[in-house]
Amino acid sequence: MGTQAIAYRFSRCIPSLLMVALAAWLPESPKAARAAEKPAAPTFKVVEGGESHLAADKCRKMVVGPGVNQPDPFPGYMGFVGWECPARLRDGTMFVSFNAGYWHASLPTPLGIDPKTVEEWVKLGMPPNADAPRGGRAMIVRSTDGGVTWDKPRTLVDTPYDDRHPAIAELSDKTLVCTLFTYPASNTDSEEVDPA
Repeated sequence: MGTQAIAYRFSRCIPSLLMVALAAWLPESPKAARAAEKPAAPTFKVVEGGESHLAADKCRKMVVGPGVNQPDPFPGYMGFVGWECPARLRDGTMFVSFNAGYWHASLPTPLGIDPKTVEEWVKLGMPPNADAPRGGRAMIVRSTDGGVTWDKPRTLVDTPYDDRHPAIAELSDKTLVCTLFTYPASNTDSEEVDPA
């Protein structure tokens, strides 16, 4: 009995929501299975003479950092910016998304983790007395002139947790999508948080 016959027979008996769940259990067509086995190989093109005419140190610019276009102060911000991700849109607009806080892992305080772990992190450079009730923030800066000037950093997401590594992509319909992850202050009381 084929997939369509099974789907038809069950569709007469069960609600459509259950039908969607059932579809995940139905066998794939042989063509779909072959397509899944052979992903398209990426292609690369080397452009002759495509090297920069500038020295490498002239191609770099600090967009946000110590003493340069820093975020406005917020509880828990002690100068750290990192986990940056640049993006250039089709219209030329440039974004750099990043997180800001007190350390590369700016968990909300008080920390609800093992004191020995905290000791190890302090040895690695974490400030011992950070006051960050909402942890680090995901932030963003924008340039509309090819990176010559940049807007002041703005908060992209600020959940009750450490919001990290925001990355922006532009879809074919020009929709912007942002991915990030959050890290709670404790390993024991995790819950889902709606970033809205």
